[in-house]
Amino acid sequence: MAEAAPRIRLLLIDDHALFREGLVRLLATEPDLDVVAHCATVSDGIAVLGSVAVDVVLLDVDLGNQRGFDFLVRARRSGFKGPVLVVTAGISTREAAALLSHGAAGIVLKQDTPQLLAAGIR
Repeated sequence: MAEAAPRIRLLLIDDHALFREGLVRLLATEPDLDVVAHCATVSDGIAVLGSVAVDVVLLDVDLGNQRGFDFLVRARRSGFKGPVLVVTAGISTREAAALLSHGAAGIVLKQDTPQLLAAGIR
């Protein structure tokens, strides 16, 4: 009997509830992806990292009155070493460079395909 592939545990941080819920449902259709938590703020995301095993973070850049960059810096300071994939509607070249220089694994645009997002996660 073949052993099941390990599931990738995801944390999704986005301030738009409708987008978060839709993405959770979309990712649930992938056999190796598991959204273990989702939230809307930097502080909540950091709290999740302290309480739940997470392999990959999906992070929006614009979190209302907060920036995803702040989460990335705090997550790295707290010891999270996993990939952080930025999922955003748009980003400036300058902000993209700053995120990548601070450890973001990559950037996927919200207008990209679900297949591209899943490939980026993997």
